[in-house]
Amino acid sequence: MKLGKPVWNCLIIRTVFHNGSFLSPVEFLLNKYREKKTFLTEHHDGNRSTIPGPERTMGTNENIDRIEVIFAVILLFTTVTSAFCAYEATRWAGARNSLVDTSNRLTTESIRASDEANRDVLVDVSVFLSWVDAKSRNDTLRAGFLESRFTPEFTPAFDAWIAAVKNGTPGTIPPGTPFSRPEYHVFAQDRSGQLQQNASAIYNEAKEASQTSDDYILNAVLFTIVLFLCGVGQRWEHDRIRKILLVSAIIFFIIAMGVFLWLPKNIGF
Repeated sequence: MKLGKPVWNCLIIRTVFHNGSFLSPVEFLLNKYREKKTFLTEHHDGNRSTIPGPERTMGTNENIDRIEVIFAVILLFTTVTSAFCAYEATRWAGARNSLVDTSNRLTTESIRASDEANRDVLVDVSVFLSWVDAKSRNDTLRAGFLESRFTPEFTPAFDAWIAAVKNGTPGTIPPGTPFSRPEYHVFAQDRSGQLQQNASAIYNEAKEASQTSDDYILNAVLFTIVLFLCGVGQRWEHDRIRKILLVSAIIFFIIAMGVFLWLPKNIGF
């Protein structure tokens, strides 16, 4: 029985001549897969012959593990210290706000005391002018009444001013005024000056607290650089670059830790 042409063509298509024999397409692909797998295995085994022995590999792993431990220790201290820097920055910012509020309150009280002192000075000036007018008219009764109305701050200065001409002609008004005498002190004015000094001192403390808060924030930035270097160094595969990153992280860590220990602390408890 003769095969028809279509059947013969189908048999030719479904067979492949390989290495002196006819193979089906499936057998041909399997042979190709086995040849490729054998080639890859031999190539891999050939490369493995150039890899250092177990002793050198173990030493490299120990070196890598040592670097990992150093990175981990730096990360631990950096994380804790940077968090403490953030806490201290918040504490000092709160102290600055409190000191500024106190300074503003003292400044307000100083202004109030200064207004009171100005009012007392106006009263003293008014009564003194009335006394001068009574004295120039030889109205001793009115002058005596006005003298009894002098404020406690003005009386010592007035007595010292009058005592300067006691050996002179009676009724003579001394030159100048009692207000230029060193004995004249308005208590409210002295209190205003003291309050203003306290307000200035507290405001300077507020400025120092603000600067300390800024220093802690800057120090937290340094610790953030350390965290970045440690994070990159742990993921980098090249051993030399890892060592460079480790040295850089250690340098920044020492600088940041030195600044942290130097800055004042505000624990709050």
